[in-house]
Amino acid sequence: MIHASNKRALELCHFDITKHVFLEGSEGALSFGESACFATEIHFYCEPNSDPIEPPGHQQGPAQWHGHQVLLSKFNGCVSGEYRIGLDAQRHVIFQREVSPWIVTTTDVIPLHEWHSIVCTYDGHFMRIYIDCRQAAHIACGPQKTDLSSPTLIGADLCGYASAHHFEGYISEISLWQRSLDAAEVKALANSNPLSSKTLSKDLIGYWCVYQRADAQSKIRKAYAWPETSSSTASICEKALPCSTAGAAGLPAVARRCRGRPSPFPAIIWGRSSAARRGCT
Repeated sequence: MIHASNKRALELCHFDITKHVFLEGSEGALSFGESACFATEIHFYCEPNSDPIEPPGHQQGPAQWHGHQVLLSKFNGCVSGEYRIGLDAQRHVIFQREVSPWIVTTTDVIPLHEWHSIVCTYDGHFMRIYIDCRQAAHIACGPQKTDLSSPTLIGADLCGYASAHHFEGYISEISLWQRSLDAAEVKALANSNPLSSKTLSKDLIGYWCVYQRADAQSKIRKAYAWPETSSSTASICEKALPCSTAGAAGLPAVARRCRGRPSPFPAIIWGRSSAARRGCT
């Protein structure tokens, strides 16, 4: 269990079987069909309630993802989708698009009870996974169908009308670009906030944060809180702001540091354009 001076902020970035985030408007706004390039960076702390389990062999459909935990998805296992990023039953990082060869998987295993960063990119030809700024896997991959019906979820995916494959642990920060990132840009993310870098802020279309890095404070003007919710789906503030004007400053730092990062600050989860969920109070 990690500890923070702001317990409420710690609770906000905790995910389990009862919590995930649905991004309203993401069906089209966060779609990367055909050969569209994109990249995402995710900061997380894995703390499952059970030990890793063995997968049930090579199966198709939902059973193939038995024991998996999803960090970010625009995917409906019973209908359609475009991308899914998470950990398999042994905590290897997996990155999926809906075209053969479907999935790239790392040989690295994510340790428990540590902060880690993964970056997944698609440049129109190759899918790549970086773990803590180091390239861990890649595979050639072509165009896929565009899916304008499945929403983007943080901390789970969909299987029909129900959420599934929930992540267990903490997700503190997610960035999403409508372009690929090269190895130098991925390395720069170790010490730079996307909001404070001219290069890294280019084509940044989404940024969601509960624990904000200290180097982003110069970009911050106004904060919104993630509201209380008793439902199985957590909420993002409806008042989404452009990438240069959201966050919170001057709040207590957490006791634990993200790997290679300044101490993060509890802030908000927020999106750009229409990619935000209703429910802000």
